[in-house]
Amino acid sequence: MIAIDTETFLIKGGVVPPLVCLSYCKVEKNVWNSGVVTGDAIYTFMKDVLESDEDMIFHSASFDLVVLCYNIPALFPLVFEALEKNRIHDTFINEKLYKISQGGTGAGITITDDGNRVAKLSLAGLTWKYLGLDISEDTKRGVRYNYDAVSEKNVTEWDE
Repeated sequence: MIAIDTETFLIKGGVVPPLVCLSYCKVEKNVWNSGVVTGDAIYTFMKDVLESDEDMIFHSASFDLVVLCYNIPALFPLVFEALEKNRIHDTFINEKLYKISQGGTGAGITITDDGNRVAKLSLAGLTWKYLGLDISEDTKRGVRYNYDAVSEKNVTEWDE
């Protein structure tokens, strides 16, 4: 199983934004393999994953899959084949269904130990709930809102 996330320019006017990079993480036999893929290598990476029998995990898969298919149309049939085979999983939907099964909706915010407010169903909210990690500072520093600033740079030139 491999976790995948896309990063894009900011969404403007309801138009699918340009794809900047894809990050992934996979654990095999207690060894973490993760990285960032950019440019034409995204197609090759995703084609290999989609053509394998490996399951994929996304948070808000509908967004990531639309971004991938819009920016790389050749992935479209491979994405639908993986969907038909139930190989794509969504942590947002899974958590929402779990909350509903417990009589709630999942809506609302939670407060981290540092006093940061995170939406319960957001990636930051689930990271806090299940791992005890507060990643909300990434948003405050603007990292997650400035991928367009690094879109023309080699990933080795990106700030940590």
